[in-house]
Amino acid sequence: MVRIGEAHWKWLNVILLFIITCVTFGITDHTRSLFIVPVCTEMGLSRTDFGLFNVISTVVGLLLSLGFAKILRLVGRIKVLLMLGSLSAAIHMALFGLAPNLWVLYLVGMIKGGFVAFISVACVSLFLSRWFTEKRGVVMGMVMAGTGLGGTIFSPLVSLMIGRLGWRSTALLCGLLLLLVAVPAALLLRESPASRVRESASAAGSDRQSGLSVAEGVHTSFFWVGLLGVMMAMMASNFMASNVAAILDEKGLATALASAVMSLQFAVNTGAKLVIGASLDRFGARLTITGILCCMFAAGCCLLGSASLPLAFAYGAFYGVAFAISSSPVAIFVETLFGPRNYSVFIGYYMAAYHSGVILAPLVSGWVYDHTGSYDGAILVAITLSVGALILFNLALTLARRRRKEAVHSA
Repeated sequence: MVRIGEAHWKWLNVILLFIITCVTFGITDHTRSLFIVPVCTEMGLSRTDFGLFNVISTVVGLLLSLGFAKILRLVGRIKVLLMLGSLSAAIHMALFGLAPNLWVLYLVGMIKGGFVAFISVACVSLFLSRWFTEKRGVVMGMVMAGTGLGGTIFSPLVSLMIGRLGWRSTALLCGLLLLLVAVPAALLLRESPASRVRESASAAGSDRQSGLSVAEGVHTSFFWVGLLGVMMAMMASNFMASNVAAILDEKGLATALASAVMSLQFAVNTGAKLVIGASLDRFGARLTITGILCCMFAAGCCLLGSASLPLAFAYGAFYGVAFAISSSPVAIFVETLFGPRNYSVFIGYYMAAYHSGVILAPLVSGWVYDHTGSYDGAILVAITLSVGALILFNLALTLARRRRKEAVHSA
């Protein structure tokens, strides 16, 4: 029998996590805008009605994120959460294709909440931290690049399948694929032998690790500034991500061209996450996140003019970089602010803010569309939010650095 050493398991885990993020995000998350028009047309729904489906799933994810540290202590292993997330993604996608009416669709959205919470930056970053102590930005970038590759692969594929098979059959087949690929990959993951010991120490707030206590952290101004920054960044990102297919359709682009733009953004995102991971390790959170949010601003401006084909593809390129804000930068940002000591608690709070932004985005964009008949207003809001998020991220990092300097001087 062949025995695999720990050094090899480290990288086997990276490959397995890459497969999980590629399939789950590629199918469950990155193709959601492709379903807006056919689902609303067949079921007679408004864009706000459909938006509430994503809101419900994100609310469930938000609630689970708030209790993330407690859930992790309860199950004892991050692998279990990743398995639950993969399974909920598969079940939700299959049931989505069978939903007979709006209310069943909303119940399916609740199941999707398990995917939202457990195939997340929080779980992936904690799992990898048990195996990697250095270059974590690069490793996180490698794993989360799977989300971009998944979008590149599944966006045109699902678009083609919806056109030929209908959205219901497409959703059922996607659910089957998730069950056959993501769930087995999660089962094969192996946790570091020291995971439980470290996790218990972290959950108990071990003084052997540097960083703020939970009580200290929540009473700092940069805790709240950072929370608001993350929420605004995710609102800006999801104004575009959740509606891009419908926006490009509104701008008059043919389905094939819109699919090509979406494929471009995911292809760029795949490479961008690798570069951003290296940038986080080399240059830190401030410079890297500033660059990402500048790309988000540029993406919004291009999306406004996406009736022009060059600007539509420019949007795809800029947003491919900007979308990386939803992965490793948030994890590194949280650790930079608060240290590793109570990371599992603080990342749970910040993932709740993350999900709050995701919740608000489809509600506001759907409301704008239903009342104006155009997405341009929502795009303008997204552009404004990207500027606000840029200011708040940098302010939070400045305040945290100032506090650390004051602590050193007082010591």
